[in-house]
Amino acid sequence: MSYLYRIKYKKNGSLRFISHLDLNSLWRRVLLRAEIPVELSEGFNPRMKVSFGPALPLGLEGWQEIMELSLIEPLISEVLIDKINKAAPSGFKVIEVKPIFSQKEKISLGKLLKGFSYLVYLRFQNTILKSKKRAIQDRIELFINDLLKQKEIIIAAKTKKGITELDLRPFIQEINIICRSDSRLIIRLILSMEQGRSLNPRLIIGKLLTGLEESVIIEKIVREKFLIDSTA
Repeated sequence: MSYLYRIKYKKNGSLRFISHLDLNSLWRRVLLRAEIPVELSEGFNPRMKVSFGPALPLGLEGWQEIMELSLIEPLISEVLIDKINKAAPSGFKVIEVKPIFSQKEKISLGKLLKGFSYLVYLRFQNTILKSKKRAIQDRIELFINDLLKQKEIIIAAKTKKGITELDLRPFIQEINIICRSDSRLIIRLILSMEQGRSLNPRLIIGKLLTGLEESVIIEKIVREKFLIDSTA
């Protein structure tokens, strides 16, 4: 018998620069080190039964990343959190564990996750005058309003097959300025998944900061949380 657990974890610090593939390897090493009784697949090359949410773009922090794992014996959530965190490196921390008991809850992450909430921290160059900072903030807010009114936002995107046109608009649910100060601007992006595809928030921020590259610095971008299908 297997026991399924859905885990939320935080990834920040230097770990924000590791790839999704390396993150999978890191998880497996941590689970081995913590002596977690993870269920293995059958066959000649058995693997741990774990699954992950959509990849976090390189360089971004994740505050509530999601993964699932199956165990061969049940563990109390608090015990599982403690074991994993004691074996985890700096910048990696489990914050929540939820046992999945019912068949209704046993829905794949691909179907469960509908979008993402991002926080974008923008910092002004120190040489910018206070009055100009306010003007820049007003300009970014105007850009946001104009962007949301557009029916299409076409950009040239690089893919494995070469350069292709990509419409950003279907991915955008909301863009809001949630904090304004003399030194910083914080923007929240609510982005949806479209046909199983997610969007790198840098593509949208690049549109908002067109012409402001010498005045504004992207301090950091955080994937704040996943948007969960409320009907699941």
